[in-house]
Amino acid sequence: MAEEEALPVTDWRGADVLTYDTWTQIRALHRQGHSIRQVARGLDVSRNTVREALRSAAPPRYGPRVTRPSVVDPYRAYLTERAPLIGYNAWRLYLELQPLGYPGKYEVVKRAVRPLRAAVQQAAVATVRFETPPGVQWQADWSTARVDLGGSAGCPCSRWSPGIPAASMPS
Repeated sequence: MAEEEALPVTDWRGADVLTYDTWTQIRALHRQGHSIRQVARGLDVSRNTVREALRSAAPPRYGPRVTRPSVVDPYRAYLTERAPLIGYNAWRLYLELQPLGYPGKYEVVKRAVRPLRAAVQQAAVATVRFETPPGVQWQADWSTARVDLGGSAGCPCSRWSPGIPAASMPS
């Protein structure tokens, strides 16, 4: 069985991330007497990465970044309340925020309105009903049962129960 080469782990910019496995390999190879250059060549990482791994006492920790406050944060309640009333029009909301003292740009308002609009659109798609006019659609049910015909083993049978057309249903 051929070994599959692992894909490099990258951060949000596309730069390679030093994984725990690579960090431990660097330290193990250096303890075995390999030079920094040999370790870098063998693991296909830069010499600076090897030096950084050897200097650090613990493996690097990556995690979600702390979200910075946005210029639109004080106005989010207004956006949430007002956006449905005007059809989630970001430009109109931007124009309404300016007299309220909003110092930011239109793009920031647009970015803040986008998830509000998406949530409403997803809810609308999720609740679309499939309707047909009377007399077009039938209802049918399938069932499976075992029927004992006097023997020791039951006989599997399938049954189809046609329903009533929608046009002939009493109202």
